[in-house]
Amino acid sequence: MIMKKILEFPLTLLIFITLLSSCSNDQQELEVLDSLNAKASTAKDPCLIDGPECGGLNQLVTFTYDNPTNNPSITWSVVSGNLTLVSGQGTTAATFRIGTSFRGGGSVNVTSGICNLTRDILYCPSNDCGITLNSLNEVNALGSNEVAFYVVPSLESGWSIDNSTFTVTRDSGIISNHSGYLNSNGHPQIIINVPCSPQSGRIDKVSVVVNASSSSQNCSKSIEKDFMSVCGTGF
Repeated sequence: MIMKKILEFPLTLLIFITLLSSCSNDQQELEVLDSLNAKASTAKDPCLIDGPECGGLNQLVTFTYDNPTNNPSITWSVVSGNLTLVSGQGTTAATFRIGTSFRGGGSVNVTSGICNLTRDILYCPSNDCGITLNSLNEVNALGSNEVAFYVVPSLESGWSIDNSTFTVTRDSGIISNHSGYLNSNGHPQIIINVPCSPQSGRIDKVSVVVNASSSSQNCSKSIEKDFMSVCGTGF
């Protein structure tokens, strides 16, 4: 009996030590896992740049800088490629114009007090159209109740404007179509009679479709703008 208890004691001690060692190892594994998770969380990039993956020639593209904090100092720049910053410097959204020699893609960069990021943009040949419509404007000081509406385009080398159509919506809801012509600046334009009285005859909205072509391709672009009851002068 005494001999049996003597044999049982080392066995009990061995089991106790094994259990104690197992608990210690489990605790160490938990501590290591918590440490790795903390490091992974710290290593996550708190900022990113949203924007298009590709673009066509002479196209405007906008990139947005997302971050969880308010950064008072944000700087956008072109890293590579035929890109030009058009607007948005110092803000979270910047617009770049893709140049006519943008064939291999390019990169833009944004820096702040927290992050320094670069975003690539590729060339999309399928999106190419050799004309870009930059703005739609009006001039109402021509006299005789006449108002001019014109589009300011940008044309790539080898491209020309074939024709244009202006769709005019008046306050009364009446819609009319007008064929445009190229003014002295080469801009598609119409001049129409828009008396200020009655009120229902004034212009609320103008939409324009411009057709352009090169030696091997043709395409069209459109632009639309709301106007606040535009009318001509009567003198």
